[in-house]
Amino acid sequence: MAGFGAAFLCLALSLALPGAARADWKGTIYIWGDSNVNTYDGTRSLQHQLQRRLPKANIKVCARGLWTLSGPPPHFKAVFPVDWIAGDLFVVQLGLNDFATHQPLEPFRAAYRDVLRDHKQRYTVICMTPIAQRNENATNRLGLRLEDYRRAIRAECNAAGASVIEGTDAFPSHPRYFKDHVHPNEAGTRRMAVWLKKELVRLGWASE
Repeated sequence: MAGFGAAFLCLALSLALPGAARADWKGTIYIWGDSNVNTYDGTRSLQHQLQRRLPKANIKVCARGLWTLSGPPPHFKAVFPVDWIAGDLFVVQLGLNDFATHQPLEPFRAAYRDVLRDHKQRYTVICMTPIAQRNENATNRLGLRLEDYRRAIRAECNAAGASVIEGTDAFPSHPRYFKDHVHPNEAGTRRMAVWLKKELVRLGWASE
């Protein structure tokens, strides 16, 4: 229910924000993910930083700490029903918590496949792999590295014909961009917003 409640809050936010005029942008973007895209509020948030760089866009970040795609309670399974979204782009940024909570790859791949099946029919889905971590060589209890989950994301998204953007390109795995061993600080968040805009330009959804 926690994931459902957070998704409902995202829906309320989307209804409260008016649609923006569209010149070089083709609609609304939802970024659906974990706390790495929701580390700060207000002007320090990824939503605000990306909105500044795409002023005619309608940017919505719907994210929560501990969200997973395949993990059971006490962690929150991310829920985002298809008919709750009225937009053009749906960026999925999940996987880090599935790694951290030791979820097997096959259930994770199946859950990602379900997201693509359910959402790709309605709008464009962009798959964002997890951002770089301070310790990229760490393994979970299954002996899996975060890169194994990134490979699973790439495989499912490529098979579904969805675009993949590499979160590891957002900013380097360097202490100056992290507030702890996992989450980006303000500098990392700004770098992520700049990178996201460049990726949207590259994919033809925005212009410089």
